[in-house]
Amino acid sequence: MKCKSRFFFLGAVLTALVIFIFSSFNGDESVKQSNAIREPLVKILSEVYSVETTTVGAKVENYTEITTLSQNLKSKNTLTRRQWSKVLKYSAEVIRKIAHMFLYFILTIFLLLGFNSLDKMWKKYSVLLALACCFLYGATDEIHQIFTGRTARVTDVFIDLLGGIIAVIILYIIKSIKKWLIKYYCYSL
Repeated sequence: MKCKSRFFFLGAVLTALVIFIFSSFNGDESVKQSNAIREPLVKILSEVYSVETTTVGAKVENYTEITTLSQNLKSKNTLTRRQWSKVLKYSAEVIRKIAHMFLYFILTIFLLLGFNSLDKMWKKYSVLLALACCFLYGATDEIHQIFTGRTARVTDVFIDLLGGIIAVIILYIIKSIKKWLIKYYCYSL
């Protein structure tokens, strides 16, 4: 095994270890991780949107409350409390799914580069092998989550696989651009 392929496979093992560690957290700890990323996002959103404090048709006791409400409505987009609650709920879910895709994107990159740095037989099947590893590790990761008190979701396995597919597409585009640059400009990257 070449030194280069060892480096790439070591990167894949370390990425798999990170995925395993994140999957070992129970539901509450996992939510805390998501909230650490979500809170700055919510802060940005709260600068753009305001939450409706007075409902249409409600009795307003004084003129100041009407003025404050109308100034908020002019300066920001207004959401009802129910809409804001949905934004908070779905932002956490989206962050979690993006994290799934990102980690499996990195895992697949390392696997592709590792298989491509081996001999011709491995190189020929590198995409298939990398995606198969991505899929199988995603499936075992979901099973592992059952033992931490979390749920296993088939959709998460396919989200993981989507991260791998995006990695394949991006590496293919980079490889195609590199070939095009070498062919037409005699420029080696």
